[in-house]
Amino acid sequence: MATKAGITRATLVAVEQGKLGTGIGAYVSVLWALGLHGDIASLASLERDPEGRTLEEARLPQRARTPTSLDDDF
Repeated sequence: MATKAGITRATLVAVEQGKLGTGIGAYVSVLWALGLHGDIASLASLERDPEGRTLEEARLPQRARTPTSLDDDF
């Protein structure tokens, strides 16, 4: 399994044990090797995460001033 996933045996053991220091890439590699990688893109989908969508909208830049129209009356 480690060879097919392209990771070391020690990394595979860390994935199996669920060690927190193991990189997400190792988990994705193992999912790919098992043929379970189909739904990975939807994990971070804003459509499925309303709280994440709210946080993303909060990061958008806000205007410092409200727009005013120019007065051409001299």
